[in-house]
Amino acid sequence: MRFAGVIVAAGRGTRSGAAQPKQYVDLAGKMILRRTVEAMLAHPACTDLTVVIHADDAESYARAVAGLSDARLRPPV
Repeated sequence: MRFAGVIVAAGRGTRSGAAQPKQYVDLAGKMILRRTVEAMLAHPACTDLTVVIHADDAESYARAVAGLSDARLRPPV
C-alpha cells in the first residue's frame, strides 16, 4: 500500500510558551518539523508529502527543510 502524506503545521503554538511556533523549535539539533518531515519521507510507502504552513512561516519552513532534496516533498501550502 502506498500513501501521500500531509503534515499540518500551520498552528501558532501559543500554549507552548515558546518564542516561535513549536514546530520550529529546536529539539536536539533539529527543528521538530524537520524531524517529522524526515520520518514521513523515511517510510518506503510514502509517494508524496505536503506540509501545510501558516502564511507568515515561509522563512521558518525554508530553514526547517533546508538541504532536503527529496522529490516527494512538495512546496508548502
